[in-house]
Amino acid sequence: MRQILKPSASILVLTVALLIAAGPRSTQLAPRTFPQYTFDINLDYGAHRVDAVEQVKVTNPDTQTISGIVFNVPAAHTAGMFKLRSIQVNGQPATYDFADTLLSVKLPAQLQPAQSVLVTLSFVVNVPPLGNPQSFAAADLAYSDVALNVGYWYPLLAPYRSGSGWVNVPWAPIGDPFASESADYKATITATPGVTIVSGGHLTHSGNVWQVDLPRGRTFGLIASPYYQPASVKFGNVTYSAYLLPQHAYLAPITLRTMIRALTLYTSLYGPYPYSDLRVAEFSGPWSMEFGGFCLLGTTEFDDYDGTFRNRL
Repeated sequence: MRQILKPSASILVLTVALLIAAGPRSTQLAPRTFPQYTFDINLDYGAHRVDAVEQVKVTNPDTQTISGIVFNVPAAHTAGMFKLRSIQVNGQPATYDFADTLLSVKLPAQLQPAQSVLVTLSFVVNVPPLGNPQSFAAADLAYSDVALNVGYWYPLLAPYRSGSGWVNVPWAPIGDPFASESADYKATITATPGVTIVSGGHLTHSGNVWQVDLPRGRTFGLIASPYYQPASVKFGNVTYSAYLLPQHAYLAPITLRTMIRALTLYTSLYGPYPYSDLRVAEFSGPWSMEFGGFCLLGTTEFDDYDGTFRNRL
């Protein structure tokens, strides 16, 4: 039997005395400055191509000066998928190193603590066919005959850890080989006419021009399709929307009910949902994935629905 030893009164008195002598520990943290992304995107659905200009306002997260900024570029894991056109820092051409999926940008001068810099990247992403991928990571950026999935497609500002610097996250064909800090995202997406864009956050459109505002997102993804049949319902302070393909459109009420049940459960366990919208969009095959403010569900999540609770949906 394991014996539990109780601290004596003298030990407790000594511990309290040491804590008092040491003085109160400060619980004040420096205000956190979130990176700010702004995208100007042209999405050619038929060509499976994304042309983008990405601007990232980066604030030095360290107490020391830094001389460079690092991005992880998962879309560059296969030759021909990602083409970098140019990089500027505060409007001036920048020097950089780009090897495999690691992009290191040299700053023209040391960036002081709490000082910000604006990095502008122009690039093209050629989205590959879905085919028969062996991992969720490969299916995150792919197109099928019904949708164009644009996930983990842009240069992601690497997480920064004081003492060790920027965190390199190499591509791997298994699991989720991605890591990024929470950030504020804004995007303007000019899409092929007739195509519906689904993303997270506040999503509006006028014709084929779509606007996205996603604060405090862990990542920014989107999916496009000319076939979606949307259905929405408002419950509490959240509007739930399901974008399903025609063969599963009849399951929209079940999908919305499941979304409400899930969010109600997670709110009770983890805290309030931070957005006023939650969206689910259907994608081909068994590949499902979560992004800031919306989720993808593969068609297999719907195929075996039998009216009971014992199915994937």
